[in-house]
Amino acid sequence: MNPAGTAGGPTLAGRIAHLRELTLAIREHLQAQEWARAAELDLTRRAGLAELFDDRPSAEDLPVLVTGLRELVALNDELLGLMAHQRRALDRHADLLVAGRRMGDAYLGSPGGR
Repeated sequence: MNPAGTAGGPTLAGRIAHLRELTLAIREHLQAQEWARAAELDLTRRAGLAELFDDRPSAEDLPVLVTGLRELVALNDELLGLMAHQRRALDRHADLLVAGRRMGDAYLGSPGGR
């Protein structure tokens, strides 16, 4: 890990902050139903998470790492809840479309329905 942010790259805290920013951006895109952009950012975020574990953390890094990961897990749980909510909403809309189509077919006397 790189606690001091030497020439090797950003600090551990900086890397975690970047992952937090990516997670918040993913949430914004999910709320706007911009699925493709959210998926792109999630791939970037996953790569960043994997990089966190490329090096063995020092004892001094552990509190920052644990605190950061706890926050990321909480934000990720929020994302999962948001996606589940949006999926249920899409499922309801799909059900309404199917029901509407069936009612229209029944009203118009369409044989066999759709």
